[in-house]
Amino acid sequence: MMFLQKNIGWIACVFVIILALILGLPGTAQTASVKPVVIRDLDNGDRAELYIRDITVLQFDGLRASDECLDLVPAGKRLIVEHVTARVRVPIGQSVYAGLKIGGIRFGTFVPLVSQGILDGTQLLVSSTPAKLRIGAGDRGCMLLARDLAVGQATGLFTLSGYVIDVP
Repeated sequence: MMFLQKNIGWIACVFVIILALILGLPGTAQTASVKPVVIRDLDNGDRAELYIRDITVLQFDGLRASDECLDLVPAGKRLIVEHVTARVRVPIGQSVYAGLKIGGIRFGTFVPLVSQGILDGTQLLVSSTPAKLRIGAGDRGCMLLARDLAVGQATGLFTLSGYVIDVP
């Protein structure tokens, strides 16, 4: 009896360890086989080619909206646009909209413009905007510039950055 009272802690530990090995509880060695799961990381920019392009959208008197597009995305590829930088100049007092769209879609991702004041008699607006736009094979990304009045010249300079990935 004295032996049990002195060693009850050790006996309990040995019992728990034997029970864990028999039942295969978490944290113990198990004989079940483990099969790895294949995960495809298509949008990982670290594994893709870098993509940076500049687009210029020009508007003259009589033109309220226009767009300029990138080249078509080639077969077997997908373009992921992650960031848009913009510098837009319009006549003083005009309201302007800038956006990134895919092909024939009328509007896409809004590019918020912030006024930087007056430069050479025109209003200067800029933006540096994160985006996540996926453009598939056979399609193209376009920058849209629209304004409320078709008077005077407007210019939009845009830089799109992201990466191109291979798709099955």
